[in-house]
Amino acid sequence: MFLVLLFSSIFATTPRISGFFVQPSLVYGAVGWNQQGNAVFDSQDAYNAWVASMADVGGEDLFWQWSVRYEADQEWFSREWGGPSSADFAYFPISSTTLSGIETQRWTDPTNWPGSDVSPLERTLAACEKAGVNLWIGLYVNEHPDSYNWWRVVGSNGIDQRDSAIVEYHIERSIQVAQEILHAYGDHDAFQGIYISPELPNLGFMNREDWDYAAYMLERITRAVRDIRPETKISISPFFNTDLTSPEEYGDFWEHLLRTADIDVLIPQDGVGVSPHTLHGERDMVSPFLAELQRAASTTKTSFWVNCELFTNEGTRETPRFVPTDMETFQKQLSVAGVYAERIVSFSFRYMDPNPSHEFPAGTWLGDTEEGGELRRALWDAYQTYVEDAETTLGETAQGSPTICRKEYVAAGASQIRIFTSCGRLVREQSSMKVGEEDVQALMPQNARVYFVEWSGRNGKYVERRYGR
Repeated sequence: MFLVLLFSSIFATTPRISGFFVQPSLVYGAVGWNQQGNAVFDSQDAYNAWVASMADVGGEDLFWQWSVRYEADQEWFSREWGGPSSADFAYFPISSTTLSGIETQRWTDPTNWPGSDVSPLERTLAACEKAGVNLWIGLYVNEHPDSYNWWRVVGSNGIDQRDSAIVEYHIERSIQVAQEILHAYGDHDAFQGIYISPELPNLGFMNREDWDYAAYMLERITRAVRDIRPETKISISPFFNTDLTSPEEYGDFWEHLLRTADIDVLIPQDGVGVSPHTLHGERDMVSPFLAELQRAASTTKTSFWVNCELFTNEGTRETPRFVPTDMETFQKQLSVAGVYAERIVSFSFRYMDPNPSHEFPAGTWLGDTEEGGELRRALWDAYQTYVEDAETTLGETAQGSPTICRKEYVAAGASQIRIFTSCGRLVREQSSMKVGEEDVQALMPQNARVYFVEWSGRNGKYVERRYGR
């Protein structure tokens, strides 16, 4: 009870990220050359370092937003690899399926590119396994205005015939991708679950007569996943615009969807990056939406996480100018999310990636300027300090408590060991007449970063920080 209360009090004031989203693309998450002409993601070591930098600040889950995405006019890639230059581009060796006239551009035979002999998804899985990170693999999304553009569906309220064709395309392609992902990688040690890539904001399907259609879409995809691998976890990360609907209406919408579709984890985006004014000073327009979405998740027995955005918008929603956020703003986001979320993840790691050779997302205002790189590194450094301070506080609070004894004294009479992650999540425990150091060594997770070990017995409790094997 003591450690549970201790973790509750500490983490109520210092909530932290337990995972990150990334948007895989050529040059970010896939082998290529950055704007300075340097090869990036060209070896397994490069992937290992990339994922380790997430794990070093508490990342336990990595969400690949998609594994297949439509790309247009990639002639240079077609020349190297063969196949169509406009296609549904896959980051693993998917089958060459044609759907509604659109081919899949698969990760095919090696070229002379450095590091191109293994697909990006397979390298990421290996890096996650090494770092002890869980990988959620996203399915499919098309965002191109001249194709089956998802944003046409959700960009205005109401579903017309063209919107329906786009929805059906996303269902069919998502099912195909899920089938291949699960057969190829479902048993991989680092595989955690499936992420449904199309985002559902409080627009598009918000007319009540369209709620069943949104539920039908999700149910088709989730059922296909369950038919192959019933135990697979499934997640989705929608977003909301506080100006469009009431929190209650959006909560009711998601309760309706979750009652139909078998989704395990609902992860709403907090929207503070796109619309900083929603959480500024004394204003908090985010909490009412999170409260209603948490209610919907709780009612349907769905896990509820929150996705805090790591960027800020110095422009408008219509003409954004995205840059890495500052730590003061991000702490506010974490504090709000921590009230409602079981876990907190962030979009996207690219805005705090400390590697100077990695590029920003396309369209980021500062691009790959030196100033932009400094802001990104500054956020990573500030967040790392935030995490270390929280861990130090936890250790000092535990060892300063009158119920804490010296480890040697407690260990001699300890009857229980519990191991917590740096986020306060219990991962292992063992009870017996007597437990000792050898039991801790046996229980420590493989490839872990920072963990806290609680010894307890007749003499009290002792909490110590440990580093994984």
